[in-house]
Amino acid sequence: MAVRGGLGILILLLGIGFEALQPITTAGAAGGAWTQLRPPVWPPARERAGMATDSGGQAVVLFGGEGNAGLLDDTWILDGTFWAQRRPSHAPPARAGGAMARDSATRTVLLFGGSGAHGAVDDTWIWEGANWTEQHPSVRPAARSDPVLAFDNATGRMLLFGGVDSRGTLLNDTWTWNGATWEEQSVAAAPPARKAASMAGDDARGTVLLFGGIDARGVFLNDTWTWDGARWDDRTPPVFLAGRERASLAVDPANQSLVLFGGLGLRTLNNDFWNWNGSTWTSLVQAGRPPGRQGAGMATDLARGRIVLFGGEGFNERSELVLLDDTWTWSGPASPPASAASAPTLTAPTVAAPTPAAAPAVAAERSRSSMVLPLAVGLVLIGAGYVLRRRSTPFE
Repeated sequence: MAVRGGLGILILLLGIGFEALQPITTAGAAGGAWTQLRPPVWPPARERAGMATDSGGQAVVLFGGEGNAGLLDDTWILDGTFWAQRRPSHAPPARAGGAMARDSATRTVLLFGGSGAHGAVDDTWIWEGANWTEQHPSVRPAARSDPVLAFDNATGRMLLFGGVDSRGTLLNDTWTWNGATWEEQSVAAAPPARKAASMAGDDARGTVLLFGGIDARGVFLNDTWTWDGARWDDRTPPVFLAGRERASLAVDPANQSLVLFGGLGLRTLNNDFWNWNGSTWTSLVQAGRPPGRQGAGMATDLARGRIVLFGGEGFNERSELVLLDDTWTWSGPASPPASAASAPTLTAPTVAAPTPAAAPAVAAERSRSSMVLPLAVGLVLIGAGYVLRRRSTPFE
């Protein structure tokens, strides 16, 4: 389970009468800000959950994943401030690594596949805001876990790619969902087979973006591909990210660009943050990011013009690898960065060993009583920085 009490313990030891902690907002050098939400109720810690913009576009929905006690089948809604568990009359069986995304054409959320209690599954479910409904198409993709799914604005269909089947074979097939059935796409050249990649619709450019994942050799991939509704194009730029799997990718509604956070790389849980402008990757926000993690849920909160990040697997302040249950939001700048001048240039688009991410330096705004002395405030902020610095420790 996530450890959330580092700051609270420090404050108690100092004997200072602080009021309840307020959300922590950290500004980034490139504009925009990360904010850690502190709702009174939140979902249990987990990784590899499905997370998407809710069917009506007014909230974010979270389903399933793998928790400390095993696979989960719960459904949660974040309405901007509060998490609330929904208890629908029907729900998909527990799973992790399912592909889930909002279908903008039907204004529903689509869930396919994942790893269930008895291995990979091939079921299709729709969330319409109050209940889950299983679909029974005559044609469907093979059972798989860790595929990726996104809405293709160019065709008005959902796009599914890759994953790993029940035999452990990695896949590179391409499927579309039209709201009623699945159809496999015949493509001349597809991205290499992989699982645990990152994919999201790039509506501003009429494409779908695919990045990274891991191949059958255990190589962390760092190639970039786009789907234009009919074909895949390798768009790996001269400046590219280090290879990784289970990174989080979503549309930043403030500027209609795509942003990618974290993921598991070569001996590193990343907490780097990147923007895709249609031709290259640009590094964002060198301070104030959430701690490094893999398998976190991330989705666009359309109603509030921001991105929501939840959970995943990462290190706590004691350098223990744990499942996380923290909630963060990203509010981006009105204009995305124009170039990738600050991004590191690598030498080959295959495997890269990323430098362990620098720990975030956070300037926190908190409510406090009028009795707090300046010295005590300084001690609390120093302690907070120490706790947060411990969260980006690389693998041993």
